Amino acid sequence: MFEWDSNVNTFAQIEPKGNGNSLWETDSLARSADHKWAAFAGGDQFYLYSSDSNILTSVSLNTANPPQNLYGVRGYAVNGDGSLIAVASATQVTFLTNSLTVLASTPIPGAFQTARTAVQFSHDGSRLYLQYDFPITIQELNTTTYNLLGYLSGTVIPDSDNLERMLATDSRGRGIYRNRRRASDCGFNSAPCPQFNGKPNPV
Repeated sequence: MFEWDSNVNTFAQIEPKGNGNSLWETDSLARSADHKWAAFAGGDQFYLYSSDSNILTSVSLNTANPPQNLYGVRGYAVNGDGSLIAVASATQVTFLTNSLTVLASTPIPGAFQTARTAVQFSHDGSRLYLQYDFPITIQELNTTTYNLLGYLSGTVIPDSDNLERMLATDSRGRGIYRNRRRASDCGFNSAPCPQFNGKPNPV
C-alpha cells in the first residue's frame, strides 16, 4: 500500500512494513457517503482512514473480527457519516465505532462467503444488509440493537446468471445492483421474512 502526497507528488510505502516479505492482500475499500472515511483490511490489520485528520489508524483483525479472526474477514461497510463500521466474517458481523472500538458482534445464521457477496448500510444508517451469494438473499440487521431482522429477496428479474451484486442503497429504500448486463434496483421497503428456506453455504 502506497500513500501519495499530492503537495510534492511523491509516494511512500505504508504496508507491508519491514523487508516486504509479509503477506498482504486488500480486496476492496469501503467509504462513507460523505467521503471522509475509508476502511479496508490488509495483512493482519483492519484500517480506517480519516480525511479530516489525514490519519490512518488500524487494529488487529482479531479485534475487528473477534475473538481470533476465525475464517477471516469477508466484507465490510461504513455508514454515511463514518460513525459506524460493520465487519462481516463467515459466522458473524462485528460493529465498531470510528475509533475502532467494538460495540457488538452478532452471529449470522448462514455462512457468509467472500465471492459474489456484499455488505451495505441503508441510506439512513438504520439497517445493515448482507447479500448472500447463492441463492441471492439479503440478511437485514438493525444497527441500533444489532439484532437480525430477517431476509429480503435480492434477485433481479430477469435473473439468468446469478451474478448480481449490491453496490449501494438510496433514500427511497432501494438496493442498487449490477450484473453482467446492466445496473438494476430492488426495493427493500417490504417487511423481511423471519426465516430463509434455502440451504446456507458451508463455511
